[in-house]
Parts: sequence; C-alpha cells; structure tokens
Amino acid sequence: YNLLESKVKTGILATATTFMNQFQEYQASRIFCPKFENATIKSMDEVVDGGKILLFDIANPALARSMGTLIKLHFEQSVLNRLQSKSRSLDRTAFLIVDEYQDVVSTGGGNTIGDDRFCAKNREANGVALVASQSLTSLRSAIGRDDAAKELIQNFRTLICGHSSDLATIHHFRDLVGREDQERTSHTVSENVRN
Repeated sequence: YNLLESKVKTGILATATTFMNQFQEYQASRIFCPKFENATIKSMDEVVDGGKILLFDIANPALARSMGTLIKLHFEQSVLNRLQSKSRSLDRTAFLIVDEYQDVVSTGGGNTIGDDRFCAKNREANGVALVASQSLTSLRSAIGRDDAAKELIQNFRTLICGHSSDLATIHHFRDLVGREDQERTSHTVSENVRN
C-alpha cells in the first residue's frame, strides 16, 4: 500500500471509508458489530461446520447489496478454507442459496475470492451453490466484463432455464442443447412432356 501512488491510495481510502461507513447505520451495526456477549454467531466457520442456517434479508436495497456480498464472500471463503485446514471436517455439505443472484454476484479473476473461484472449487470442499437470476444478461451487466461472466457461467454444472424473453439467455440454452439431425423424406412429382 505504501508503495502505491497517492492518487491510488486516496481512491482506495475513499472506497474503503464509504464501505465501512455503512456499518455505522443502526441496523447494520446491531447485526454486524454487536457486543461479544450478544453475538449469535462467533465466526462463519461455526456456521459452515456446525450445519447452521444463516438467513440474510435487509429491506434497504443499498445495504442489502454490499452486506449480502460481504456475507456471501465470507461464507465462500470459509467453505474453501476447509481444504487447507486439517482440523475442519468435510463431512457436512455446505449450501449457499441465493435468490436475485445478480445483486450480489462477484468475480475475482482467479486472484482473489469470487464466485468464479468458489464455483470451480466448492465441490472439492463439499460445497453446493444454488443461485437464481433473472437472466444471463442481468448477470453479465452486474459483473461488467463479458469474459468474467462467461467464466463464471461455465462453472455452473447444472443450468435450469424457465421462461425467459431475454434473447441472450435463450440463445445460450439453445446452444447448450444443440441440434439433432432428423431423417427427412421428400417426394416429388414431375411430368414429362413426351409422355
């Protein structure tokens, strides 16, 4: 950090300050910063390894997006950390279930924790991700980079498509299904002038 240019450091500081200020909102501070004796969860490892259910729902959309992403990333990191920890068991399956996934999707480009890395490795750590989104276009828009979106989508092993009017989603699923050659019989009738 100290080796970075002052403009870059200022940008990082402004972003971090803006993000951390969200925790000063009353509801957020009650949930994320309780007194130790009032904490219902001591660590995300306790949730993952103990088979606990953590429901997260915030009415404020601005808080829900950033806080939801933060919780999701902590959960994903905890699941992946089971691969390096000899003291943590892989006996219990860890489920991550997210509706309106486009609101909390994140990619790390392979360098940091992100959904792309989690989806590539979670099966090895006995993890399962079940996510629901409006369309592939909404995922691509939320991620902002088409190549990162393609990498994430190809890591989903099972894809289910309901009704969609989004052409990108329709074309993607049509291409996955492929085409089937069918034998066709054709008949023609022609007249010869001489006969």
